[in-house]
Amino acid sequence: MSKRKWFWAVPMMLVVLLLVLGGCSKENDGGANSPAPSTDSETNAVSTPKADEPPANLTFFYSNSGVPHPEGVDPNNNPFLDIVNKLANVKLKVEVPSYQEFETKFNLLMASGKLPDLVHTPYLSVAEKSGDDGAFIDLKKYYDNSPIIQKVISKEMMELTKSKSGHYYRIPMAWDKAPQGSGLAVRFDLLEKYNEGKFPATVEEYVDVMYKIKKANPKAIPMTNRVVGASMLTYGGDTLYQLLGAAPYANRIKGDQVIPNFGTPEFMKATKIMRQLYTDGILDKEFSTNSLDKWSRIISGDFDTLMEWNTADQMPYKGEGAIKNTNPLTKEARYVVAPPIQVDPVVSNPLYVESFKALPVIDHGVYISSTSKNQDAAWRVIEALASDELDEAIWYGFEGEHYTVGADGKKIVDFQKLEADKAVSWAFHLHLIRGFVSGQEAMKEKSMAIMGEEYGKFVFDSMIPMQQQADKNGIHPLTLVEPKLSDESAAKRTEMNEFISKALAEAIMSRISMEELDQRIAEFNTKYGTVFAELTQIYKDIKPELPALGVKVVNW
Repeated sequence: MSKRKWFWAVPMMLVVLLLVLGGCSKENDGGANSPAPSTDSETNAVSTPKADEPPANLTFFYSNSGVPHPEGVDPNNNPFLDIVNKLANVKLKVEVPSYQEFETKFNLLMASGKLPDLVHTPYLSVAEKSGDDGAFIDLKKYYDNSPIIQKVISKEMMELTKSKSGHYYRIPMAWDKAPQGSGLAVRFDLLEKYNEGKFPATVEEYVDVMYKIKKANPKAIPMTNRVVGASMLTYGGDTLYQLLGAAPYANRIKGDQVIPNFGTPEFMKATKIMRQLYTDGILDKEFSTNSLDKWSRIISGDFDTLMEWNTADQMPYKGEGAIKNTNPLTKEARYVVAPPIQVDPVVSNPLYVESFKALPVIDHGVYISSTSKNQDAAWRVIEALASDELDEAIWYGFEGEHYTVGADGKKIVDFQKLEADKAVSWAFHLHLIRGFVSGQEAMKEKSMAIMGEEYGKFVFDSMIPMQQQADKNGIHPLTLVEPKLSDESAAKRTEMNEFISKALAEAIMSRISMEELDQRIAEFNTKYGTVFAELTQIYKDIKPELPALGVKVVNW
């Protein structure tokens, strides 16, 4: 569930969301201007239906987020949906397309105008445009009267969901419980073997270790890469850029100006090193075309790939994956988070290489259709999706099957059994409100059970420095600035990524000289200068608002 975003995503960020001010639409009132639903503020009960009211028949279209129902599990008849149906007093009929088909089917659904009662999607821009066209109701009045949702989505988090037109069409997926920051996931077993168990302190020292690996193992691929859409350099291939604070598709703030990393001194230094690594066979010769499958085969094989860059929430999974690896040649692989390196002399501002916090909500959202004939019942479904009952079942399974309760009242969970039970583990994708990273305590217990006490502690302790940096720095301003771009400028994102990717590939493979790369950079700045001028003006305009939104570094 990668959170890598388009070219101007801040290097340390997971997601980019909208933050704008405005009023409410008259045409999309739906349930928003109708009497508010009743709620029980003393318990976790969902908004209360009328006495003896029969279950409402509702339809729900949602994404499985890459975790499908396994064979033998009926999406419309299972214990998890039973929890939602019971709490909300509804009978849901769900449609859950495959992950590969979801975007196409979602777009067709929006174009048809024939919507189910509820829709979940991670495709925010399409959903908001559909909301502006009348497809969804404004949920603010429901939210204002729902202690259940307010417990999960704070008022500040809800404010971050406001559309450019000033509406609250969605209840977002919370991301506030996620481990914070991004960093270098490095194979410590390779550092033990080739660097006396020491973490390199500079970019040059990391490069030296990769040369040592290649010398000892000629078939090694010390640095590989995964292509993600128009972004050619991502996991693995962008590590040197990240260590130098110049992620290729990201921007930075310099003074009061927003400028691209593309072409900065830090970017140029990383590119020169990459050029040499490619020539010497340290960098994967197919770095510019590697698919997810190819990248996965390399890092899980016996190619001694040293490192990759990833977000904090993914780090325990790297550790778990090492333990689960069934390849006898790489069974000893052990990933941990490397501590920050010394700030390189070329880095013009130490903040460029530090971690920042992610926004507390992400693009996933649940919407209520304006054509729904029972919008109160649809709202109860949203509350049920955020309930304690569903949350506990997803993280811990069911008593007697996956856990017992000790004399002290605490759950004793068999996490290996829980993870292996395909009839249960799929329900992770129902965390549509509380979020995929909500159960940190349960996730850590599971990870420790898999990794073992010693290695598990090593992994989680290694995450502390980047999280401390992120807490210190707060949210990066650009995560609030960039979503405010005009549609015209935002539409150029893929084109800009492609431009950077093409220039980088040619420079790294020595198909163009560094002087010719300078010319490409100048062309980029001329061609897309208006985008950065607009970003700069937005930044200046909203600076006074930023501290109240969790931004701790306003002036650069």
